[in-house]
Amino acid sequence: MLVRARAESNVADQSAQDELGLAKRRVGSVLCGRWPLERLIGMGGMAAVYASRDSDGNRVAIKLLHGNYSANQALRQRFVREAQLTQAVEHPGRVAIYEEGQSEEGDPYFVMELLRGRTLSKHWKDNNSILPPEQALEIADLVLDLLSACHAAGIVHRDLKPANIFITTEGVVKVLDFGVARKREVGVDPTMVGTALGTPAYMAPEQALGSADRIDARTDLFAVGAVLHTMISGKRLHDGRSNEEAFVLAATRPAPSVAKVAPDIIPELVQLIDRALQWDPRNRFQSAEEMRAAIAEVQRVLEGGVAVQSAPQKQHGQAQLLALLSESVETPEADVQLSPAEEALVVELQEIFRRVERGLNAARQYTWDHKVTLGHMQAIHQVMSEYLARVPGPLHFEVKPHSFAMKSAVLWEPLHPFDEIPYNLFASGFRSFDITAGVSIDEVISLLDLMRRDPLRDFSPEDDLATAFWERQLEHVSYQVVSSFLTIGSSEEADRELDDLVETGKGVVEGSGNRKPGVGELELEPASLEERAAVIAARQSALRAVRSAGAATLDEPTRALIAAALDMPEAEWETRYVKVLAHAAVDAMAYEQMELICAPLRSGLIEAAASQAIAPALRRTLAVVEAVTLRAGPASSAELTRALVDAETLGVVLKELARPIPEAERANAERSAPLLSQLLDETGPEHFSSVLAALARADVEPIRDALLRFLERHGAGREQEIAAILGEADLAKGRAVLGLLHALGTEAAARALTAAESSVHPEIRVEAVAMRAQTSTEGLRDELASLLSSRDQFVRMAVLGTMARYKVKEAGPLLVQMATDDAFHKLDINERRVTLETLWELSPVRGESLVTDLATKTGMLTREAVDDTRTLAIQLLGRLSDNRSVIAELEKTAGKWTNSQTVRDAAAQAGAAIKRRLRGR
Repeated sequence: MLVRARAESNVADQSAQDELGLAKRRVGSVLCGRWPLERLIGMGGMAAVYASRDSDGNRVAIKLLHGNYSANQALRQRFVREAQLTQAVEHPGRVAIYEEGQSEEGDPYFVMELLRGRTLSKHWKDNNSILPPEQALEIADLVLDLLSACHAAGIVHRDLKPANIFITTEGVVKVLDFGVARKREVGVDPTMVGTALGTPAYMAPEQALGSADRIDARTDLFAVGAVLHTMISGKRLHDGRSNEEAFVLAATRPAPSVAKVAPDIIPELVQLIDRALQWDPRNRFQSAEEMRAAIAEVQRVLEGGVAVQSAPQKQHGQAQLLALLSESVETPEADVQLSPAEEALVVELQEIFRRVERGLNAARQYTWDHKVTLGHMQAIHQVMSEYLARVPGPLHFEVKPHSFAMKSAVLWEPLHPFDEIPYNLFASGFRSFDITAGVSIDEVISLLDLMRRDPLRDFSPEDDLATAFWERQLEHVSYQVVSSFLTIGSSEEADRELDDLVETGKGVVEGSGNRKPGVGELELEPASLEERAAVIAARQSALRAVRSAGAATLDEPTRALIAAALDMPEAEWETRYVKVLAHAAVDAMAYEQMELICAPLRSGLIEAAASQAIAPALRRTLAVVEAVTLRAGPASSAELTRALVDAETLGVVLKELARPIPEAERANAERSAPLLSQLLDETGPEHFSSVLAALARADVEPIRDALLRFLERHGAGREQEIAAILGEADLAKGRAVLGLLHALGTEAAARALTAAESSVHPEIRVEAVAMRAQTSTEGLRDELASLLSSRDQFVRMAVLGTMARYKVKEAGPLLVQMATDDAFHKLDINERRVTLETLWELSPVRGESLVTDLATKTGMLTREAVDDTRTLAIQLLGRLSDNRSVIAELEKTAGKWTNSQTVRDAAAQAGAAIKRRLRGR
């Protein structure tokens, strides 16, 4: 196959070389006795382009199909149709075609205007692959003006990309290459069904799938969005390692939000591009004119509120583009630079946070009162005090969503399980901390204790992290906190506080640890770029729903109130969103017109899920539900939620949260879990099957837990339906399902658990046995010991994992007996490794002793299998041991000539690793 591929590649290369040679030889000749081919100005896969002149000396371009394609009727027809479709629309943005004909050899050609300027692709690359938003939007607007005319004539371009957009020296934007364009006529299509023609980096999914019947004007609008995404972010969509991979990505992967690759652009622009790139064409702009109107609105925002007219391409548009092209390209603002003195402080602060991490580990492993933890706290206090005695001013650090920082320098970016610390602080409004001289060790302990608190787990609904800090009254610790309008409490004063917030529109920044949050003093928190874009999308979606015919039954004052609220400037709208929709929801319930309020809320959730920004949309929706509860009582919460969460909406939300989540996005998904749980709390059993199906797909544990809580509430009587998904579940999902059946405690659930003990999947079988036997540690040990003698290695491996998971310490002697038997060396190397790791986890002291014995035990003759076990044991010591006596044993092993070189090298490396670990403490 490889030889064939290389041969085909060589043939293609040779063919291209032959065509290039022929094209060059034509220069100087006269085509059909009329058109002198003066020079070769372009060479494509299908045609060559020459500079020429007409009889009056006017400069033109000649596009001539390559000779070896002329015999192919399909390609010849495409070439001819390009000239026909280009002429079908009268517009300054299309390339003028003057004449069509055939060369003496029968190759078709057409004569067109000769353009002076450069392609958008060349312009983009010449500007360091980033264009200012104003310039990219102006170009897109002019392209859309032509597309509007094309779409009105039934023509879809289908290959819009920067290389097919040309900017002339006069500032006119031309769209090139209608070779794969299609005129929507019955029975007319220049490509076969199932054939994907175009460029995958700018291709809509329906086009990449080759679904010719689904391609329409919205396919071109997707391409314009992709061009904007590339020009502004510098990153192409679906940039695969090969053309084939790029096609697969375009056909199967929704476009990521531009906010992920261009974090400095305004949210209105994010929303514009993300909407154009929606997977479902129904969620995109529905016409070129609608997208132009959206561009005009973004231009207005970029120009500081000055209205921008969205007019056809005329002289003023060209002049504006020329002015933009003449401006120098702005580069993104660089990070704030640190002075040498600040860089030195950063090193000291990073060391302080390293000690903080060790201290928090100790507190997690022991308790805050344990002497080991207190020793770490004393060390932290000492280095802080030394820092404050030497450095003028406070010990200052800023809170970011995933780290603590000083200006552009990261001081601490904690890993699991402490990665939630900066996020919880940031989500609670904390933005910076200052620790001043005189701080006591008790204040340090209190500070770290509060920092590690989880607001959702550790506080009642009426309390929060900021209040907890205030109540501690830390004299030498101050902090900056901002609040969000979405933080709606359940106290009796919540409704009044919400009213005060709307009336004042602002509040205060808490500047120290000695001030309690005040209602009339709230500073609105700037959301992330993706969240702000999602807010705009939700607002626009709600506007479309409110202004639709379905909203006509609302009385005019209510409609005006909603529309006015949703049309407010972003900051003000963000503040009033909950209040307005809560009022509207209460009125809708009173008049039994629930659909009028549910429609915009559902639409916002669906669009947010499509753009992978579901968390902020869920927060806003639940805030509305909570606000309605405050106004109309607890019963209204269930009524509104059940009306809002129909099968389609919940299905879209579950599809987003239960999809395979990349590692980089798992933290966001985990933060959505409490919101999903809250939504499902008021959702009825009619959605049981949808939630169960989501459980079978979900691979993020907190999301699974939220789904399980719902299923446990409504699972009685549906045990067989639950057990049915065990056949396709992996271990993690299988354990969740078995745990659900166990929690139901019904006779039907017990029968399903017993049936699972005969599952064809070893992990499920072992887990089911363990779940039944877990009420007795001895019984669990005996059951697992019986399974450990199975001839099936997969069963034995599952047993070892279950022993570790259930902490079956009573199995320790059995594992020691296995590891000291000669048959142990005949097991698969992975099974030997897992056996030793399990023993170490169940009993570290016994495990270290046995592993050390295996590592150092030797004889005059070596066997390969025994050496493999010894090497495995040595590597385990290098990873887990912190015993100085083990170092001595490993050094003896490394120096013993009777040991194999592999064993000696492994022992030397393990001993060095333990030494490094001990030095770091």
